[in-house]
Amino acid sequence: MITEYSHLQMLQTWRRCAGLESSASDCSVGRFDGTDVDPRLSAMMRQWYLGLLDSGDPCLTGPPADATDLVSPVMTDDSDRQAVIAADPSVRRLTAVRLSGWKRPAVIADADSIRATLALQHNRFSRAGTTSPLAWRNADGTVCVCPADKDSTVTAATAFVDTGSEIYRLDERALATIPIYISNHQTTSILL
Repeated sequence: MITEYSHLQMLQTWRRCAGLESSASDCSVGRFDGTDVDPRLSAMMRQWYLGLLDSGDPCLTGPPADATDLVSPVMTDDSDRQAVIAADPSVRRLTAVRLSGWKRPAVIADADSIRATLALQHNRFSRAGTTSPLAWRNADGTVCVCPADKDSTVTAATAFVDTGSEIYRLDERALATIPIYISNHQTTSILL
């Protein structure tokens, strides 16, 4: 189930997963040597969430949000049919895009997985068209689309969007990955 957690609610979950919050209501855990673990846990929590948005299982992040107003096509110099999608910094992972004139949206694929299809784009008989548009993510993270021209606009786009550090929107199942993340990224200096 998709749930929204506030920063404080998520921090409490992270404290429990790190073993820093008591399970009994009649006792408390505290440190008096000046080390405040909350900012360190908050930083780890933020990295974990951004990683989930960037490359995590889409089932754990919930459905992608409408990002139509956050992206726009920019024509590339080396092709008259290809554009790069410029996105607002809050767009973490674009999942689908549709340009004006296209008959359907294109799902973003990794360039490595469609290498053979990309090789066909130089042939006018086999290249992408308005009924079979193509969108891919390069190794550097840029998203390219074709066909496009200088008048193309984005009519629809979906993406995993970062809503900031105060709201964490995710599937409850994602919480099960927190202890694994903590154990993989924890150093003795983080919690001591």
